[in-house]
Amino acid sequence: MTTTSIEANHVDTLIITVGTRQVGWRCQDGVIRSFGADGNIGYPNHVNELYQELGIERGFHQENNLNSPWSARDLGKRYYEYCREWLGGDFSQVELLLDQKIIETAIKQGLKHIILWGTDQPETVNWSFRRLDTLWLAQLMAGKIKSIFPNVRVDVHAPVINVNDSTAIRQELELLVLQEAWNYFSPSGDEEFVLWIQNKGCAPAVASSVEICAAALVRQCQVFNANPDEPEEFFPRMPNGARTAAHSQTFKLIPMGEYFWSLERLRVVSAWERGDFSEAQLWLKVHQSRHKIIYKLAGILLSYTNWETDK
Repeated sequence: MTTTSIEANHVDTLIITVGTRQVGWRCQDGVIRSFGADGNIGYPNHVNELYQELGIERGFHQENNLNSPWSARDLGKRYYEYCREWLGGDFSQVELLLDQKIIETAIKQGLKHIILWGTDQPETVNWSFRRLDTLWLAQLMAGKIKSIFPNVRVDVHAPVINVNDSTAIRQELELLVLQEAWNYFSPSGDEEFVLWIQNKGCAPAVASSVEICAAALVRQCQVFNANPDEPEEFFPRMPNGARTAAHSQTFKLIPMGEYFWSLERLRVVSAWERGDFSEAQLWLKVHQSRHKIIYKLAGILLSYTNWETDK
């Protein structure tokens, strides 16, 4: 893991927004094929090859509509049912291309709950967009994670929402994230809820909404963005000439509070100059990962000031 030199001693919940790039399948020939590689932007034709692996000819959601070929939604469902019904619940061939290292690290730090956010758009949305929904890829990920880490709770959340409806996504996320924080709230205040989010590779509206909701929580709990680093080469060639999907090997853990530091730094300086160490400590609280010494100093000065006042 690579980080921004922060302290993150434990984590309670990890929310992953699932995109097509995050999931792969280790085929019989040893090649890992990605559910998001469909022969475009220089990617190999893994989607076609994954259908061939199942002995199925790829079709279309709408006849005579070349913009609606079966994709992640249909393919993910077929592979999920294949794992459940034909392999007896064996998800060992599923590959977590972006999230493996993040999950392994979080588990070591006490992770209790993983929420996988998959997309499931309503029937009013054109098939050229619905075909890329990730609700079944999220189920594949859940099956894989549970098989490796059986003691961690894993839930799939796939509300029926248009991926471009930012308002509906944000409202749904607020309910989800706030409820999660409340479930882990410590009345004594001795344990602070710690949330990691991973929103790389999913629909842009979902990714931005997750960040907004997470940022709104920074004064109630610790929130970090677990950002997987791209592999040096997405699809390196194997000796047989086939292109296999590569895993992310490292990630950065970024405190969400950093996004506000440029503004809140001015407030800290102002409070410090006025001798209001209570206010300074308030603004510094979410920035302890980088400025713990200053935060502690503000507390010491606050105690000293109160002691002098009480004399």
